[in-house]
Amino acid sequence: MKWLVGWLALCAAAASIWALAGPPFDTDHPVPTDYRNYEIYSGATTHQDNGVGTAELPLWAQKMVGRVTIFGGGGFDFNRDVTGNGDWQAGLAATYPLRPDDTIGMEFTRTTPHDDYSQSDIGVGDIHPLGAAHALLFSAGRTYGTQPHYRGYAAYGWFLGPANSPKS
Repeated sequence: MKWLVGWLALCAAAASIWALAGPPFDTDHPVPTDYRNYEIYSGATTHQDNGVGTAELPLWAQKMVGRVTIFGGGGFDFNRDVTGNGDWQAGLAATYPLRPDDTIGMEFTRTTPHDDYSQSDIGVGDIHPLGAAHALLFSAGRTYGTQPHYRGYAAYGWFLGPANSPKS
């Protein structure tokens, strides 16, 4: 069974090379997954990014204001398009727990022009837990820029590891 979990984690890590940031938001949450824990997401998105690069130098920060978590940052994405030019990306998000572990959020992201393409996104999202080790994730929003469109994301999240084990 351990080899299966390891294989799934490896596949999820390899697939994340092409993923946007952290589900369900484009703006990644700066808190990493706990040591010896895993997050696996299976979902679908209508938001397609035509970039081909995978190397990025990010800088993220987070601040708690009461029950609201504000996080964001940005970075330079190298070789994002076929011309070899990179672009700057930035995002800002705020999340609020409706009840324990059920979280809603709103975000704004911006990508600087590259290869005659630029965009700004605004969206809302929800992380709805189904127990300690499972969750449903949703987000929807609008992309503005040279190729404006609506976007959506829905996924099932599976969380494995000691942090999600039943307490004895």
